[in-house]
Amino acid sequence: MISAWGLDWTSDAVLALDNPWWTDELLAPEGTYLSFHALAPLAGIVLTPLVQLAGAALTVNILKLVLPIAAALSASLLGREAGLPRPAAWLTGALFGFSTIVVWRTTFHLNFGFGLALLPLAPYFAMRYSRTSSRADAALAGAAVGLLVLTDLTMALFGALTVAALVVLAAIGERTLRRWAAGAGVMFAAAVIVGAPQLAMVARAASNDGYDPNDEALAASWTGASTNLFTMLSPGNVREAVPGTLEDLAYRHPWGEATPAYGWGALALALACVILLPLARPPSPARLLFLVWAGVVLAAGTVLALGPELTFTDRAWLPLEESRYGQRLSLVMPYTWLTHLPLFGDVRIPARFTMMGMLGLALLGGAGATLLWRAGRAGRVLLSVILAFAVLESGFPDGGADQRWVPLQRDSLYAPVRADERDSVVVDIPLGFIGATAGAGETASHLESMLRATEHEHPIAEAYVTRLTQSQVDALVARPFYSSVLALQRKPPGEVAPPRVDIAAAASDMRATDVGWAVVWPGAERRVMAFLERLGFVRVREDAGIVLMRRR
Repeated sequence: MISAWGLDWTSDAVLALDNPWWTDELLAPEGTYLSFHALAPLAGIVLTPLVQLAGAALTVNILKLVLPIAAALSASLLGREAGLPRPAAWLTGALFGFSTIVVWRTTFHLNFGFGLALLPLAPYFAMRYSRTSSRADAALAGAAVGLLVLTDLTMALFGALTVAALVVLAAIGERTLRRWAAGAGVMFAAAVIVGAPQLAMVARAASNDGYDPNDEALAASWTGASTNLFTMLSPGNVREAVPGTLEDLAYRHPWGEATPAYGWGALALALACVILLPLARPPSPARLLFLVWAGVVLAAGTVLALGPELTFTDRAWLPLEESRYGQRLSLVMPYTWLTHLPLFGDVRIPARFTMMGMLGLALLGGAGATLLWRAGRAGRVLLSVILAFAVLESGFPDGGADQRWVPLQRDSLYAPVRADERDSVVVDIPLGFIGATAGAGETASHLESMLRATEHEHPIAEAYVTRLTQSQVDALVARPFYSSVLALQRKPPGEVAPPRVDIAAAASDMRATDVGWAVVWPGAERRVMAFLERLGFVRVREDAGIVLMRRR
């Protein structure tokens, strides 16, 4: 829903030469910055032809199939540059691109899925620079990070960390500090230049009250959305192999996202690499450097995914405890240290670091497969068994079967809205102004309203904006029409009388806001519809229990 709207908006903004980081099509009539939102502007720019031809909803569905393949291809390039034989490099790509961690993201989070297809390219070009000392390769490594900035700031952090790890290890291992300092300078400059549009709009939003982090809500996610070591060492798409579903085991608290399990296949191949590498012919210094880098990336991603607590299963250990924003953190954990840095505390969900860890694990897995193949018949038999299991556990555990599926279009229902040439606002009932750290109201449509906005092309009141600020919420709730809807849609407990609303003030604000349409979703409180009728709304269409109303 959210990703489809983002693709559609960015595509239209590019063609109209508008600023895609600001819109008045959401949270109308206030509008909002999208600089900190999961917009993935690079995806919208690159995919503009497909979005205009096939529509945003179909484009999102196509990407669910294409992005894992793209991630696998880019990771295979990284494997080849790391010195792996071609088959092992392809296996590296498959372990990464078709892992449970990556497929979940490409299925449900376009900003992360698109970024995962680009993530291996940053260390790939940094590895090329290690071999060629070419400024062009250094610039390309930085440009890859810049492209990640234009995709998602969290993915850009992962890209920067992987490149920084390689630069530091290479400078120490090769004892060529001057060469790597020059290369790092070029990389940094290229990243800033390519990512400049996003960085500039981040600065503008922050200076215009478009960014006001809710520290308490963010801190709650540091502990509530961290994962545990048991989950990360679990198999991927094989539910029966662990007691209960991986989703249930993923977090200590009853909410979170994704299934941060590395998978036994990739873990077994990485373990084979660690065991067999000292017994095999010594690798070249460059290849050994890349394997050490992969181990560092895996270890860093794993430790940071634990968040500010040491959690093996479902119990958090808090050595050297400190308290911040109402949360108990451990000073032993690196994630706790990083939350003291500017902006890092905004990295809301520690478990996401497994995306970075998975890249290092895949490279180690490709190297382990090579060593097993060279270990003779027994090694090849074991490799075959591990690969068979890796195929079984690849992908996301249920492919989204438990999610709510909706039609790509609701042509009949929204035809009158689409035919309305006025730029009137569409209000969905129940109404919600939703963000990751601030919000008001609720949504009964699971934000289908944002998907339908790509269909009828009118501004909408409801929206999910990742870093919605409390001041934005307050401005919207202060509007008499919206405040009346929010008050009436809440079901009163017991026999409590419904709240009184000022019809005259709501009607005046409705006209000033230019609300022209209301979409009443199944389950909405009946008194909201009665309120709309008193304001002059009439029923126009009904489909699947969804009622479209127009203001006379």
